Amino acid sequence: RSVHPRVKDIDLVESTGTAVVAQGLEVKGLFAPHDEEDGAINGLSRMYSFTMGGLRLVHLGDLGTSDLSEEEKAFIGRPDILFVPVGGFTTLDALQAKELVDQVNPRVAIPMHYGNVRFYKLAPVEDFARLFSKEDVINLDDSDERFKRVELGETPKIFIFVSAQNE
Repeated sequence: RSVHPRVKDIDLVESTGTAVVAQGLEVKGLFAPHDEEDGAINGLSRMYSFTMGGLRLVHLGDLGTSDLSEEEKAFIGRPDILFVPVGGFTTLDALQAKELVDQVNPRVAIPMHYGNVRFYKLAPVEDFARLFSKEDVINLDDSDERFKRVELGETPKIFIFVSAQNE
């Protein structure tokens, strides 16, 4: 199997703070609660932020509450692309995720952690998607999508990778 010449192995970031994982790519991590009790039930998770191709991306990990601290709000800011858990169980549920998207106002929100995953039966992504107007929800059949900052609008678009729903 050939590998694209620009593809390189990068270090896995399993901490908080800032880590350089590849030349010119810094990933910042911040601990965040994995539940509504400030981590007392499920412990802590991590959120990650990085800039790539002129876009600022934030991955919320297993965030379990939409009640953000001032530090978490500052860390998230207003990202271009926000990866947000939506399936409930031990992360945000659809309503909490919608509340967070409304609060953060990313240009793109990509739901994650939904459906049947291993031994968890999480809520379907449709519970989250139906909270937005149909015009703002884009279902993608392919797992390859390119985003350009100049093409992104000011109100959030929800991109759902349909192929990921069956994993």
